[in-house]
Amino acid sequence: MKRILVIGCSGSGKTTLARWLASRLRLPLVTVDRGEWGPGRKQPPEDAWRKTVRTLADRDAWVMDGTYHATLAERLPTADTVVWLDFGRWRCLWRVLWGSLALRDPERVDMEFLRYVWHFNEQTRPRIGTALAQARNPRVVVLRSPAEVSRFRKEFRLPA
Repeated sequence: MKRILVIGCSGSGKTTLARWLASRLRLPLVTVDRGEWGPGRKQPPEDAWRKTVRTLADRDAWVMDGTYHATLAERLPTADTVVWLDFGRWRCLWRVLWGSLALRDPERVDMEFLRYVWHFNEQTRPRIGTALAQARNPRVVVLRSPAEVSRFRKEFRLPA
């Protein structure tokens, strides 16, 4: 486990789990949610963003947090493990509205973002499933509830 991709809907706990994995494995944490990178949260041009993500994915080791599906093609081929937090819309929406994301960054939680979270399982989830089915390299771990995440963390063993 040298290149771990943590994906899922906003509010699923990607960042929390990615930080935990990076700490346990002593790997650098890389966040690729597109809105995190541009000055003043301005999204960079698509081609420049893809190049940035490719450069990040080509590094020797990382835990990468972010679901932005348009760059999965740049990240999946280099990942050896994918952890997919595949939670229901209500749980994610609840966490976005009343969880740490809203407290940490209230400007990010607008109607467009809430619609994205609400429609994630209908619009983005199928694309992720297709991309993972076509990927050749990674081991895929699907966690469907906070209880499964807790069990994963409890049973996690450092690679030999």
